[in-house]
Amino acid sequence: MKLSDQITGILGGMGPLASSEFVKTIYEQKLNDQPEQYLPNVIMHSIPTIPDRTQAIYDHSESGFFPVLNQHLNMLYKANVTKIIICCVTSHYFLPDISKVIFDKIISLLTVGCRELARIQVPALLLATKGTYLKQLFEKEAEFNDTRKYLVIPSDEDKDLIHNLIYDHLKKGTNISEVYNQVKWILDKYHVKLFIAGCTEFHLLAKYMLERGETDCFIDPLMSIAKDLIS
Repeated sequence: MKLSDQITGILGGMGPLASSEFVKTIYEQKLNDQPEQYLPNVIMHSIPTIPDRTQAIYDHSESGFFPVLNQHLNMLYKANVTKIIICCVTSHYFLPDISKVIFDKIISLLTVGCRELARIQVPALLLATKGTYLKQLFEKEAEFNDTRKYLVIPSDEDKDLIHNLIYDHLKKGTNISEVYNQVKWILDKYHVKLFIAGCTEFHLLAKYMLERGETDCFIDPLMSIAKDLIS
């Protein structure tokens, strides 16, 4: 299929800053100085009013969240997108209930993250929401592709700290330097040099670290996908 015939659908708004930054990341990739006509077509469907995924899991209100997720995935499907990226890792918990025709278009952030972990083969600390930790989304994917031995899971206390970094700072677009310092401290605590962005909000931190010249401290599924879309 020609590039001009392909459309990547992005379900964003979870949260809006991370998903909008992801679109920017796609178009920041170099393409041998080719004109913009050689860049990928993207439809961004940003729905920040969608219910909180972790809260739905903890409140056992999944039945209220799934129809909303399904509705907006169907909108992208009807727009004839060739692939779909959901800018929320926790929402991947609900994907087994999605119809096969839509499911087959989705690029799993879990799969991309564990693929990169298999390629690098070094221990990496999982930074995620409490919902993603609770449902062990990355652990199950890592077991499937034999990378579980590289996946470092923080303590319950540190899970709370990481979750609060997401909701108190990253989702609000504030104090990115404080998030950076806290994550560096946590990495040192677990004696690892690498983290997996198990929440798309950490795409913002990955971009911040790139600006500092730190290119080998993270696995960021959104960054990997952006590069793949351009290549």
